[in-house]
Amino acid sequence: MEIIKDDPKSLINVLKGTKPKLKDEVFGQLLKAVSIQQKSVRHYSGPIPNADELKNYEKIKKGLADRIVTMAEKRQDHAQTMEKEHLSTSGELAKTELKVSERSSKRSTYSALFLATILLGLAGWLISLGHAGIGASLITANLVALVGIFITGIKSKKSLQYVDPEEKENKKSEEIAPTP
Repeated sequence: MEIIKDDPKSLINVLKGTKPKLKDEVFGQLLKAVSIQQKSVRHYSGPIPNADELKNYEKIKKGLADRIVTMAEKRQDHAQTMEKEHLSTSGELAKTELKVSERSSKRSTYSALFLATILLGLAGWLISLGHAGIGASLITANLVALVGIFITGIKSKKSLQYVDPEEKENKKSEEIAPTP
């Protein structure tokens, strides 16, 4: 006797009013057709497995769990060392860039002073030749430009100041901490 596997209602109809021997045959075929599978998936994140996994590793080889934990600790220490070196290198790079920028700023200031001196000399010469309006206009334009450069220079110096990340963090913690 062949059972139709896709239709459970036909199985119920077959079993109604059947002899016990036939029922046993049907159940035997059902047991052959049905298989139970159980899947288990375990997932963990990080360098150290969960406690059950560590126990299993220890069963495989004595001391293996301790080696895994030690390896994870060394890896963490290495990562922290690399992060500190990166921060230190970044700080040194920022200091070097600041020095270069300060030199460039000084050069710009000296160039502006030199140009302003030449323009003032030219304005004086024009006034001495009788061109007072042009000379006065040149002096006024020169003074406005110098004031603008002076103000811009002050603002750029404030933005170029280097602040050590550790000092910045200390200042933040001091601001947060309540005073008695």
